[in-house]
Amino acid sequence: MRLINIGGDSVLADSEIMMIADPGSAVAKRIIEKAKETDKLINVTRTNRTRSVILTVSGSVIISSITVETLTQRVNANSPQP
Repeated sequence: MRLINIGGDSVLADSEIMMIADPGSAVAKRIIEKAKETDKLINVTRTNRTRSVILTVSGSVIISSITVETLTQRVNANSPQP
């Protein structure tokens, strides 16, 4: 397990990340609304613009001000190489 900085002085285990999405997509918007309704939304943007939506294995949804590309690079950088 490796920890990934997801913004707002927050980290998340890489094994907990199921999906990283652009917040402008229709799917991400539905995921965010459902998470708000079920109290599973975690906001680590620190009032900055939402640039990514992280869906976790446990079903929580995290909105972050870090871009999808940057988060993807961080996850890939921490992945073991074959």
